[in-house]
Amino acid sequence: MPNNTSAQAASLPQVRPVWINSTVVLLELRRKFRNLRIFFLAILLPVIFFFMIAYPQRDSLEGSVNTGTYYMIGISAYAAIVSSSAVGAAIPIERVQGWSRALALTPFRPLGYVITKVLSSMLLGAIAVVVMMVLGLVTGMPLDAWQAAQSSLIIIAGSSAFAAFGIFVGYFMSADSAQTLINLIISVFSMFGGLLFPLSHFPQALQDIAHWLPSYGLGVLARLPVGVEWDPWALVNLVAWLVIFVAGAAWCLSKDTHRV
Repeated sequence: MPNNTSAQAASLPQVRPVWINSTVVLLELRRKFRNLRIFFLAILLPVIFFFMIAYPQRDSLEGSVNTGTYYMIGISAYAAIVSSSAVGAAIPIERVQGWSRALALTPFRPLGYVITKVLSSMLLGAIAVVVMMVLGLVTGMPLDAWQAAQSSLIIIAGSSAFAAFGIFVGYFMSADSAQTLINLIISVFSMFGGLLFPLSHFPQALQDIAHWLPSYGLGVLARLPVGVEWDPWALVNLVAWLVIFVAGAAWCLSKDTHRV
């Protein structure tokens, strides 16, 4: 009898682990497009910032970089990380609805699910970045299409760290507080990490702290195409935070599914 059971088990088809699911990506995108708060924060608010801050300074310089372009790229990065990190607000709701129990019954791996949600969030962030860059080109900001394309790709890739951050934070928050806390932290990152304001405007102590924030790495890398000086620490910074947030989010999901 044991031999028969073992033979039957061996004859069952092996289920391959799933790492990325295109259906989940599309569902995530559809859900985000229905969220008017994300649309306002990721599209409308950055456009307002552009006309209030970046466009009026298109004829001045911030060091060797055009000030208007400097701010425009920072605002584009802000739009991308707001839309990317918003994925974390849905995590507490999914947990309450039993999504973790459902995942535990599928071949979807925790890391694969995190990667899938990060990719869907990056796509939404990409839309926000494209809107900002097209706006800059149409209004005559001093950058060419190649520079805009380079900055866009860097911002979109870099926003993956903030998508993972949103997922990670979402596992520690309730549905009522997740979105508020994520937006608050993203605002702090943006203001004090060099995205929305040049670090040279801050005291030295804040400048030193800024170098450890994930937004610092994104801001420096995104502005390289328009003349900002290369800083190797910016790349190390952003990649390190990406690994930390992805690993943390995957660990939280794995722990959640193992409880069911």
